[in-house]
Amino acid sequence: MCERPAPRGADVTLGFIGVDATKELLVIAADESADTRLRLGEVTRREATEREVVKREATLTHIIAKHSAYTERELAKLEMSFGGLAGALTTLATCTECRSCLQACPLYDGELDDPSLSLVGQLGAVSRWLVSCSGCGMCEESCPNGVPLAVVARALSRPLRAKFDYTPGRSLDEKLPWAVA
Repeated sequence: MCERPAPRGADVTLGFIGVDATKELLVIAADESADTRLRLGEVTRREATEREVVKREATLTHIIAKHSAYTERELAKLEMSFGGLAGALTTLATCTECRSCLQACPLYDGELDDPSLSLVGQLGAVSRWLVSCSGCGMCEESCPNGVPLAVVARALSRPLRAKFDYTPGRSLDEKLPWAVA
């Protein structure tokens, strides 16, 4: 489900995608300064060939395209079955509020737990949380009622992302939409 199955913006990434992970993995530095600072030459056997890098990128591109196509199909099914965004919200009616999804979410930070926030404050916090969702699917996986939470989150976050031209996974130094200074 995850929109991008490889991290962006990390100083170093361990690349298992697109390589035979039983034999090797790619150690990818964000840039030359990270490579030098982390002394990656001391912990790697050799530099990756251009062919290996291209193969990894092609594999990632293929996976991302498959995930996007899946998401589009699921969103289309949701719209056809329930009549758009209102239907997506109706799908949540089977939620028993067990909070398993919140416990499983790697991004959830208590946005729904602060009783001091006004309704507008809570909506803003939830909006920031939704727009940051990478679609990993952990919420949906943990739901005992089978609610398609990842698809619903994607449906709800799309208009927010479009409005603020935001893509999950951008640099941690960048402010999120609505971030308080």
